Amino acid sequence: DLDDVEHRVKLRSAWMAGSNFSMLSNLMQVPALYWAERSAAKRSRRTFLCSEDDRHYLDRLGITHGVTTIPNAVAMPSIYPALPQTATTLFLGGYHYEPNAQAAQRLITRIWPLIFRQIPEARLIIAGASPECIPSFHSSPEGVEFTGFVDELGALYGGTKLVCSPIDTGGGTRVKLIEAAAWGRPIVSTSMGAEGLSFENETEILIHDDDEGVATECIRLLRDHQLSVELGQAARRRAASTYELGAVRQLIKDNLLNGLRQRNSSRGVSC
Repeated sequence: DLDDVEHRVKLRSAWMAGSNFSMLSNLMQVPALYWAERSAAKRSRRTFLCSEDDRHYLDRLGITHGVTTIPNAVAMPSIYPALPQTATTLFLGGYHYEPNAQAAQRLITRIWPLIFRQIPEARLIIAGASPECIPSFHSSPEGVEFTGFVDELGALYGGTKLVCSPIDTGGGTRVKLIEAAAWGRPIVSTSMGAEGLSFENETEILIHDDDEGVATECIRLLRDHQLSVELGQAARRRAASTYELGAVRQLIKDNLLNGLRQRNSSRGVSC
């Protein structure tokens, strides 16, 4: 089960490294990770990836044996709170994971000031464990609240107007964006943040990679309540059709049963 293609993550971390030492440290780990993943896929009857993007990437490397996509899944809340009128933006993650800490720092120091300048009543919520890993945590940035770990997601999303995910490194798919969609929240993300997800740009998610573009879309949603509602509802429909927990469980079951049938058939055993 390759939730991330780890050698790809290390390559990206190397390109984004802030020092030569960090770049070399990441690059030195790539060959061992690559051969371990290649060997594991070759020896396994099934290799699960969480996105078609990762599957196509491995396909280009010639790693195709038994590789199949099983998307990440979330439990869809049957009832979710209406979108609030308050201008509240949320970033949610565990900040011991470096890509999340880097994204939160980018949001706080480069994107949020552009939003806050236009909407001074706006608030940014940085939720999730280990916020002390974010450099800005200790500087008390204006308009920003660090909640730490949150037990009750319903209350958190109930006070959220939009979710912003300016991630620019890492791998896999962002379960938190699927979760935000399940709660009917509009999402602004970078291409990397939305990588591997099926949300359609402009109708189910808004994607920009530069700070100004991300900030502009956040401002637009914070000011246009109807647009926020429509985008959030479209994202929820996509989450329900593609990432609903029960459907993904059934997909895993069907895939494994199909593999057993193929194996037994090759041995002349009936199922």
